[in-house]
Amino acid sequence: MFTGREFSKESESYYWRTLHKNDLKDSEAGRLLFNRGFYLGAQFAMRTSSELSPHIARFVEFMMWLTEREDSDE
Repeated sequence: MFTGREFSKESESYYWRTLHKNDLKDSEAGRLLFNRGFYLGAQFAMRTSSELSPHIARFVEFMMWLTEREDSDE
């Protein structure tokens, strides 16, 4: 999970890359909108991954069970 400093660093990095990639000019309104979008995207990613985690854990458990089974042919 991001700490405040790590989140700020990542946001800053993506912001400058977005400006450079799209040949945009730096503006306060653009910065505010970018930060809001980045924050909402991070929230969505956290919520989605936390909703999926029980299913992923069950899948991993199932795969472990499959690989630990002994073959009945031997």
